[in-house]
Amino acid sequence: MKKLLTLLFITCLSACASKDTRVQPVNVMILVQDDSADALPHSHQAVKRLISDVSGDLAHHGVNVYDNRSEFNYNGTHDKAMLLDMARSYRRAAIDFVVILSTDAKVTRSNYTTRVSADVFGQTIEVGSGRVHGSFTAEGATQNGSDNCPARCVNSLLVGSLTLVSDEVSEHILSTLPTSYVSKTPRRKSPAPVKSDGPEAVEFTLVFSGFNFQEMEDIERYLPVFSGYSHMRYVDSSQNYAEIHYVAAISRNKLTQNLNRVLSELDLNGRVRLTGNTANVMKSTHNAKLDDLHSWEE
Repeated sequence: MKKLLTLLFITCLSACASKDTRVQPVNVMILVQDDSADALPHSHQAVKRLISDVSGDLAHHGVNVYDNRSEFNYNGTHDKAMLLDMARSYRRAAIDFVVILSTDAKVTRSNYTTRVSADVFGQTIEVGSGRVHGSFTAEGATQNGSDNCPARCVNSLLVGSLTLVSDEVSEHILSTLPTSYVSKTPRRKSPAPVKSDGPEAVEFTLVFSGFNFQEMEDIERYLPVFSGYSHMRYVDSSQNYAEIHYVAAISRNKLTQNLNRVLSELDLNGRVRLTGNTANVMKSTHNAKLDDLHSWEE
């Protein structure tokens, strides 16, 4: 009988030792509250970029981030109560916490410049109980444009302001989640501006001539894809003309090749001429054979 009890005890210990005791990652949904007069809509390019950057940071720390757009008709403005109901009714997973963000834009014009910034207000709420786990405010960096900076120029500056504050927003959100859920993986570091085995971050001026507003919107989506990309902002913009201040750790030759590939990807005819650190991209009406590259290279 004693041997039998000992055997059962050993079996129990083995079962306990083999049991997976790892804490399951927390399920989080990030939603945008845009019902105030100064709030940017959830569909704004700058807000989408912010959500994308923050979602990537949270995922890097072991948090499960779910996309609500595939589940809901996310149209119109939304207040906090509506957003909490959306998280509770999500069917693909049980959402533990909803992070509600609101971004307020500030645009100040003078005779010489246009100053643009965006502040982010956030709350982390436990979906089941509705209890607020934490609130925070992150102030976006002020971006400067020309005195006659049009709407597209302002939107580009807003993207820059929110991109620079995304790391701080991620840190605030992580601090409001239970520590047992957050991965101990070290925080992802931003690429160093200067590399011993590669080019330094360089300031370029990209001048686009002959492209309409829709074509420029399409081109703009490709520019952050270039290797070594740091940030960019519109300096000037009008019908069939745009000037962009572009900073990236990329060689001049590769920048030229990548700009050519953008034209090729979008089936646009044009030519790229780089003089110093100014790249002139001119639309043309004749067919041009462009470089067929397989990657966005440094």
